[in-house]
Amino acid sequence: MGIRRRVWLRQWGKAIVVVGAAALTPLGRSLRSPAQSVYSRYLEVTRLSGSVTYQGARSARVGDRLTSSGHSLTTSSRSSASLTVDFGIGTITMAENTRLVVARLDILQDGAYVTVIRVDRGQARMQTRPFTNVNSRLELHTPTGVASVRGTDFGVNVSQAQGTIGKTGVGTLSGRVGTIAQGETVEVIDGQATLVLPGAAPEPPIALDRELALNLTEISRRGRNIILRGRTNPTNTLLVNGEEIPLTPIGGFDTQYVLAHRDNSITVQLRNPIGEVRDYPFPGWRLDNLDQG
Repeated sequence: MGIRRRVWLRQWGKAIVVVGAAALTPLGRSLRSPAQSVYSRYLEVTRLSGSVTYQGARSARVGDRLTSSGHSLTTSSRSSASLTVDFGIGTITMAENTRLVVARLDILQDGAYVTVIRVDRGQARMQTRPFTNVNSRLELHTPTGVASVRGTDFGVNVSQAQGTIGKTGVGTLSGRVGTIAQGETVEVIDGQATLVLPGAAPEPPIALDRELALNLTEISRRGRNIILRGRTNPTNTLLVNGEEIPLTPIGGFDTQYVLAHRDNSITVQLRNPIGEVRDYPFPGWRLDNLDQG
């Protein structure tokens, strides 16, 4: 079986992730009024692949900047993008089918930078340097909460599959991430991940699945229908020919995928919260045909 894998790896610092709550500041501090500054805050597009939309209006270009609340960048299927946070704070990498929206770009009176970004769906990885000002912070909001970053390398998967919309996997490559939801906190250290379901507390941390293991208990076909049953790490995202398949809270799946033609191939893809990807291709003509059984 051929396997294609893409891996990105860097070292950074620490983070706190707050899930299932309104926007929070470190240690519960409230924001001060933004200072007047000659500098303009921005996120700048540095890399594009495939079809990426800027502001929902046109194709994105390298050098485009998101500068105000509501400015957005959206990747389509088989597309990706990278952005830098101004003044060298860090970088953000967006996977396919991901929508990123600026919520806030401020400079506080004490010179601290406050950057609030919303990820409505898909996968985003954040790599940030440690901040020099204790009041600086970078928050990544998802439908279930907030990731408040103070220098680390981590990522999130936000499900858009029917029945699991908003389910969030949080994985840490380096540093420490405190994941908070429903008043409970789980610390996720290097090489760990946690799962947060809407309205629930974070699950106990488990190993981040960097092997992207797929445990198939059944793969067969009945005419054009492909039957898939099995299990993977619950913080992963599972896609079949680019279509996200819902996972149970323990990572199980039981689904049927309809081929365009009887002899089409399918590719099962796994993606972990930090954006590492592994493909499992299955030629349709090699699968057991239950119609002939």
